[in-house]
Amino acid sequence: MKELFDNLMALQDPNDISKFFYKDVVTQPGTKCRIFSYNYAAYSDWLLPGALESRGIMFELDANDQPVRVMARPMEKFFNLEENPFTMDLDLSQLEYAMTKADGSLISTYVDQGYLYTKSKGSISSSQAIESKQLLLDINYKPLAERALELAKDGFTCNFEYVAPNNRIVLNYAKKDLILLNVRHNETGEYVSMTELQKDPVLRNYL
Repeated sequence: MKELFDNLMALQDPNDISKFFYKDVVTQPGTKCRIFSYNYAAYSDWLLPGALESRGIMFELDANDQPVRVMARPMEKFFNLEENPFTMDLDLSQLEYAMTKADGSLISTYVDQGYLYTKSKGSISSSQAIESKQLLLDINYKPLAERALELAKDGFTCNFEYVAPNNRIVLNYAKKDLILLNVRHNETGEYVSMTELQKDPVLRNYL
């Protein structure tokens, strides 16, 4: 965890935030955190240690601005097919799971002082973060909220696509919804397999 944090800090150039940057925030319960993200980066930049993780990962900080834990871990930066060497010459016959590209905003869960919260890629207070949290408070989403809290307490991040009529990117959605994209371990970065997610009696309803 500390090595990843240090690699992300090494990407920072205080004189040029056009590529990578971080933002310090304070959560509702008063926990200081640091979110790492990017504005624009070339292929060569993404080859640097830790760069692919600079996509909304959030660390809890201590009084000396040192990392305590990974609070939320979105997916790494990914690319379109054949966009660059990362996605060229892939053997698509080895795919485990494929899904339609949902057209909304990335939302990630985290736990703070025992309570479940959500964040968008670069913010804990964006409209998308607030609206997705409100959606999880809806009685219809209670099973999902309870399961996501269990996972957060066990050190996992649930990553969703938040879609809504008022959050249109290109496609129009008739109602607000959270579409589960993946579940990721905060410390190791490993993903829970889609096979395991499909076995989960709650999560499989949101894949």
